[in-house]
Amino acid sequence: MDLIVGKNHKGVILTLTERVSKFFIIKYLPKGKTAIEVAKRSMIYYSSIKILSHSITFTDNGLEFAEHKKITKN
Repeated sequence: MDLIVGKNHKGVILTLTERVSKFFIIKYLPKGKTAIEVAKRSMIYYSSIKILSHSITFTDNGLEFAEHKKITKN
């Protein structure tokens, strides 16, 4: 799971990749990269690949992933 931030910090895209099957989800986050927004959206999108995966790996420890406990709890 990672975020791509656009030029001048305008526009944020959330990416989720299942490593074995190479299933890839990419979604625009209209409300930015706040921890709450990232957690809320990633829980929605992760539910579609939950069957394929056993764990989540975040690419960095940025503040946008501060709500990681909520994500893994679901």
